[in-house]
Amino acid sequence: MLVHKTYITKKNVTKLNSIFSNLQNFANHHPLIISISAPNESGSYKVKEKPFKYLPFIIGYSVKPLLSENKITYMIKEIPFLKPTLFYSFNEYPDKIELLFAIKIKGFIGVKHYLAQKMTKAMDKLIDTINSNN
Repeated sequence: MLVHKTYITKKNVTKLNSIFSNLQNFANHHPLIISISAPNESGSYKVKEKPFKYLPFIIGYSVKPLLSENKITYMIKEIPFLKPTLFYSFNEYPDKIELLFAIKIKGFIGVKHYLAQKMTKAMDKLIDTINSNN
């Protein structure tokens, strides 16, 4: 399953790279992430997330960011029955930045769709937070 969404922002590519390439900065803007570890020797981070506002349920998983010029990929592991990968790329125009977001999920069909929807809603909130910060 592959889901795409395009966002528009006035933030510059340097600012976006500083948020998306540094998982500590990313976690500060993300609406569901409650904590993130320092990277281990392989470059992976342990993430704790509270996916439901009114339920005391916390999940943990591992994320390894892969960085290239104006492109960032998050390889996510340790989510039972699912293997999501997040892709971010930035296209710079004179008056705006276009952020292309894609989610690729392998796993059970019903759960994949729910996870994609949940991740897209979180991304919507994350972009709103980034755009509202000066």
